[in-house]
Amino acid sequence: AVRRCLAGLSMGMVMGSYEPKIEASTFDPALVAVSEIGDTAETMRLVMTYGGDPVSPWHDVPFSPGATADGTPLLSFVCEIPVGTRAKMEIHKSYENNPIVQDRHKDGTLRAYAYGESIVNYGAIAQTWEDPRAKDPDTALGGDNDPVDVLQLNARPCPRGTVQRVRVLGALA
Repeated sequence: AVRRCLAGLSMGMVMGSYEPKIEASTFDPALVAVSEIGDTAETMRLVMTYGGDPVSPWHDVPFSPGATADGTPLLSFVCEIPVGTRAKMEIHKSYENNPIVQDRHKDGTLRAYAYGESIVNYGAIAQTWEDPRAKDPDTALGGDNDPVDVLQLNARPCPRGTVQRVRVLGALA
């Protein structure tokens, strides 16, 4: 399942025609800075810079920052919801440079986890997109029109907006 998941990511779910501002071969997560803009939860945006220049966590952060010593591929995980928090944050697809914002219900109210705090770090893989028209062979369902979701298994909360190198352990459909 892990090989199929990685194959699907590398062949069918990676973003297409955009030219990323960050070169994968020189990417250094330590050069990523995240700033909070806005006074309230309703107006707050987390914006990302790389080496001082504005970048998109979705389009500019490399899909893969390399591999482990044994050749296991690593992917770029963008933290949206740290373990122990409730606000449903996500990369916003239509704002310039795709800041991380709190998601909203159809009526405009802010979304939060209804059943308590997140028990995992939650986020997305950079430069991916789940195509609603592409049906999964196991579920026959299309994607959700967002970057590929990630549940990062780590006891420590990830700071919102940070980029971490992760390896795939499995896939959920």
